Amino acid sequence: MDGINAILFEGETVLYRSRKHWVVFVKAVVLWFLAMAAFSSREFALRNLHFSVPAEFQKFLDLFIQWSVQGFLVVLALVFAYMSLGRIFSYFTTMLAITAKRLIVYDRLSGSLSSYDIGRIESVEARPGFFGPLLGYGAIAVTTGSGRRTVVPDLSRPHQFEKELFAAK
Repeated sequence: MDGINAILFEGETVLYRSRKHWVVFVKAVVLWFLAMAAFSSREFALRNLHFSVPAEFQKFLDLFIQWSVQGFLVVLALVFAYMSLGRIFSYFTTMLAITAKRLIVYDRLSGSLSSYDIGRIESVEARPGFFGPLLGYGAIAVTTGSGRRTVVPDLSRPHQFEKELFAAK
């Protein structure tokens, strides 16, 4: 959490810190299995694709279908793998902090920094989702008076974060 300390103003102290919940690893593993399933399902897909075409097109169509299916499955596997890695990296790079003056949402991977004045925060919504109450995670949605809205998914203990934010207000 050194990244938060580097962007604090002089004399500003952190009242509460939060980060992503470990459930992002579970979601990343599911996406990784989907990537592997897509990558290894070439034979299954080719076995189930049947077309009735004239004989002069048959030799070209077989090659075209094989390359198209392989290309599609590789792209699909890469998309799932990219989504999986994005979730894993977000666990290590997304940080949230509440100070006496502001709410800080910092993502070290993308370099994005959102800072909200505590007095201008209009509403905070904790959305635990389906498994959230059981596992202690959920999304937090912060809306300012100007209508700016930021949603941070898979946050650890979103209701505690909401409580701490309103206590700092």
